[in-house]
Amino acid sequence: MELEAIFQQFNKDLLAYIFRMCDSRQLSEDVVQETFVRATVNQELLRTLHEKQVRSWLYRTARNIYIDAVRAGTLRESPDDEISESMEEPEDYSRIEWSQLLEELPGRQGVIMYMRYVEGYTAEDIGKILKMPSGTVRYEMSMARKTLRTSMRNYWKR
Repeated sequence: MELEAIFQQFNKDLLAYIFRMCDSRQLSEDVVQETFVRATVNQELLRTLHEKQVRSWLYRTARNIYIDAVRAGTLRESPDDEISESMEEPEDYSRIEWSQLLEELPGRQGVIMYMRYVEGYTAEDIGKILKMPSGTVRYEMSMARKTLRTSMRNYWKR
């Protein structure tokens, strides 16, 4: 298959696949872009593969790029990473609001988010402290981010 045809056929589905993993349009676009850069480098290999093999190669490559970025810590995981600096409030007020939001989170999510974003612990460190697997910590952070996004949307609708 030619690279342009591969892009046309798989770009949207690949974006949706990565978006489901990271829940960030910008991050999913970055991962998919890097995937197609690697596809360009491996163009000769992709020409020899059948359509299903090309699809499998793209999805596996995109997943690996995302996992590598998570492991390297190059992904922004802050719940407020969409807010530009010009829109940020003074430190005193933003800490109070974030504290209030974190208190509304269910279960251990508020504690985990506080440890991660205020105290700066990694998921592995939080897992050791709370005696839980780091994967569970990352899952709890993901669920907390979704809850915070919903809370922020409701707040701004007022």
